[in-house]
Amino acid sequence: MVSNKDVSDSTGVAGNAAQKAVTLESSLVDYKGFNGSLSDYKWNPKPAKAPIVLLIFGVPGVGKSYVMKVFQEAHKDYEVKILNYGDVMFEVASKNYGIKHRDEMRAKLSVEQQKEIQLKAASSIAEKSRLGTNKMVYCVDTHATVETPNGYLIGVPPSVFNILNPDAIFLFNHNPEVVSKQRIKDNEAGLRKRDPSTENIVRHQTVNQLVVEETAKACGVPAVIIERGIAMNPAVDAEFVYKSLTTLKRSK
Repeated sequence: MVSNKDVSDSTGVAGNAAQKAVTLESSLVDYKGFNGSLSDYKWNPKPAKAPIVLLIFGVPGVGKSYVMKVFQEAHKDYEVKILNYGDVMFEVASKNYGIKHRDEMRAKLSVEQQKEIQLKAASSIAEKSRLGTNKMVYCVDTHATVETPNGYLIGVPPSVFNILNPDAIFLFNHNPEVVSKQRIKDNEAGLRKRDPSTENIVRHQTVNQLVVEETAKACGVPAVIIERGIAMNPAVDAEFVYKSLTTLKRSK
């Protein structure tokens, strides 16, 4: 596990009472299922010349998508493609089930249909990522966990992870107060409807980090933690992403 700096109290992710009270067992809707399936996560280093696939995680409002766009613009030596996993799922759902809006996927499709769409979306991304050279970087923008009224659901289960076979996981964290202000701004603009409470943000970031740590430990996939509260500068964070690419494990 690599980080741009050891997690500190200033990030709001660790070192406080709220974080210490959070456990996966008390937070995940299906903790037993996740814990029992950790051995199902498989990771295989890719050939040195193969395109790079990155899983990009972070709570809503953390700014992960913006940092990756800055990375995309700043480093033209890589051909960076940013793929929003939810958008790819919507494309599949629209084609196969006539879904007209992303929110309809949960409202109109059964759990089994949603799982089917997850797998088809992962297969679509995996197929695209087989084309090109190691100067192509596919950034799959998605979620480590998804918040529900009953707790958190795993965002990338083994069935999806194994199809994507990412070269690394990048998890973005931020000062919860900064994330809260961004959510309030988005709420007022009518862009999204998100809980701006810092307590909620601390908990979600902590759960995300615990899930990433357990996944990385289980299958050996490299994990990079970027604490956005350290630099407070997307260009600096994007540069850390760039430098991290040079350390990725690849097979011969």
